Amino acid sequence: MKEQFKFLPLIILCFLFSNNIWAKQLYGRVVDAKDGTPVAGCAVYINYSTIGTTTGKDGRFSLQYNGTLPADLAFQSVGYESRMVSITASGPDEINMSLAIRDNELQEVKVLAPIEKGWARFGKDFLEAFLGYSDWSEQCVLVNKEVLTFRYDKELQTLYVQASAPLIIKHNQLGYIINYDLMDFSRSYKDRTVFFSGSARYTPMDIKSKKRQARVAQNREVAYRGSINHFMRAVYRNKCREEGFVVNAMERIDGKDYGRYVSLWSDSLNTRNTNDIKKLATKMLSHSGVDTQRIVPFFMALKEWMDKDTQQNAIHFPLPLKDTVKATNHHYFIERTAQRELYMVKYYDYSRLSPQDSMRQATMAEIQLVSGELGPKRPPVKSTTPNLIDIVYSAPLPTDSFRVATDSPEVALAFKKYLQVTYLLEKEEWPYLKRKSPFASPIPKEQKSIITLRDTDEVLVQDNGNYYPPYALFLEGYWSYEKLDKMLPLDYAP
Repeated sequence: MKEQFKFLPLIILCFLFSNNIWAKQLYGRVVDAKDGTPVAGCAVYINYSTIGTTTGKDGRFSLQYNGTLPADLAFQSVGYESRMVSITASGPDEINMSLAIRDNELQEVKVLAPIEKGWARFGKDFLEAFLGYSDWSEQCVLVNKEVLTFRYDKELQTLYVQASAPLIIKHNQLGYIINYDLMDFSRSYKDRTVFFSGSARYTPMDIKSKKRQARVAQNREVAYRGSINHFMRAVYRNKCREEGFVVNAMERIDGKDYGRYVSLWSDSLNTRNTNDIKKLATKMLSHSGVDTQRIVPFFMALKEWMDKDTQQNAIHFPLPLKDTVKATNHHYFIERTAQRELYMVKYYDYSRLSPQDSMRQATMAEIQLVSGELGPKRPPVKSTTPNLIDIVYSAPLPTDSFRVATDSPEVALAFKKYLQVTYLLEKEEWPYLKRKSPFASPIPKEQKSIITLRDTDEVLVQDNGNYYPPYALFLEGYWSYEKLDKMLPLDYAP
């Protein structure tokens, strides 16, 4: 009987550590950096979670944490600069912290004078960029807006917002009081981008009504489904498709290069069917200024390529012109298929600048186009952004093409250029559609977001959906619409 349970302790340990869940009893003391006196009432919490405590009169704290590591432990006290420290499985349990008096002015914006009546001028812009503009955001209450200072750089067309104390937000729809220590906020009207950073502590509201408890629980579920946190958890578990996500590769091109990426038409070519060959030759000869004498040598080279057992899957033929000085805009690509005698012909007109050029002849079945609009501009500014077009390739990517296993408990999200992520199980909300197309009545579709990496090749993803470095991942589309109004704590369990 003893032999039967010989390896039971080892099995239990493997189970406990398989999900990177650790139990740590954190403790320590928080003091004033200048005179060493204890800082009482300092909030000590796991960033973006409901897990936290406060220091006593002697500045001491104790916090039990059973969760994913590494994690950020935040220290936040009114009048002091907030600090954050990373806790790891092998790190010490005792953490002593000294806090400096808060400097309310960032170095890069000290030269800008605070705006008089800044809330009246930019309060709405700030709330939309920070809390969002959904129906839920309208029911979020910023309790202490008086702690905000607004500055505007006319040359850079950028709004900067600072807070002299942590922001207190009552999120009635999700049932949380959120203390958000805003460390940095900037909104560029020129580039139509928003960046903000900080730490957040979630405190569940004390809700007595069972009916409201049920509604809040349902709202949390709705906020979670399709969110960036939901997607990251699905990536970690290698279950993107099972969780309702479809991922496609995407390129963003300059409008002048549109014709190089999007074929005007495509057709099959059966080498056993002489009519197919005649049809292709007729189309080539129909172009104005084509050098007909060089068409026959092309077909001879094409036949030679088709007869060879080569690894080259496609052949490119720029249609020759009689005027040798002028560059041709007519380009044919012939691609192999699974059937030896069957090929795919695609014609590209490099002079095309948009889908409207020669649209009547376009089939473009192999790709789809999505809008490059990033949102409305306010106030009106002179844009220097080139005419960009997003090209989404229709074949869904397997998860292992962007999910990479690592030597650590995290997995890496790694990709080139852009990914479009579509959540199939929910439709777009009306406020998002109205802002995207203010003069139309669009039909809600599946939620589509675009992600790209900035200054790195990958981000590391944890099992709770947290990823880092957090600002290396740039969000567009639907995820850029979901702000703090749809953000749940990392320890939320659906």
